[in-house]
Amino acid sequence: YTDEDGKLIFNVLRFTYPEGDKTFRQGVPDASKKSGFNLSGVSKLRRPLYRLPEVVKAVREGRPVYVVEGEKDADTLVAMGLTATTNPGGASKPGQAIKWKEEHTQALAGAEVILLPDVDATGLSDRQRVGLELIAAGCRVRFIDLRKAGTQLPPKGDITDLVELVGAEQAKVILSGLVASTPLATVEDLETEEVRRQRVLDVYS
Repeated sequence: YTDEDGKLIFNVLRFTYPEGDKTFRQGVPDASKKSGFNLSGVSKLRRPLYRLPEVVKAVREGRPVYVVEGEKDADTLVAMGLTATTNPGGASKPGQAIKWKEEHTQALAGAEVILLPDVDATGLSDRQRVGLELIAAGCRVRFIDLRKAGTQLPPKGDITDLVELVGAEQAKVILSGLVASTPLATVEDLETEEVRRQRVLDVYS
């Protein structure tokens, strides 16, 4: 994660356990540490959108920005020639305060934003909350449902899973079709009863 000029703020590190489970930590490079990173104090640093310089350029040029749940999916879309980003920590589980911050909204204010959540309750609910924040900031928001991709995704499937199943070229064709057939989202589309309850939590957190 960097600032607008590409200066490093922190890294996201993925740790995979022998049994296959994984966890993510955030840290800053520190040669004095065994891991090569200092994993403490990152929460006090600025926490911008991922790939921020590219996002700023796309918004300035009027190009759409894809918002996904994690860095891996953002990188998948970038490899397909698209501009993509996520917020530190990704989606918030139901009952948790949203990790999406006002800074993230303002970085995209007025832009065309394509929300591309994972296919699970956490992703769908969280990105609906994000969508409402973006609409309030003047963004034109499309909320893409990968369950309509015509390909059976695994549980909690995402755009990277789709690429692995059908290949990058076909995935881009599918995604382009979904974007073209998805109308702009409205507040009424996104603000379900569950989302209203979650947004109360956001306000008071």
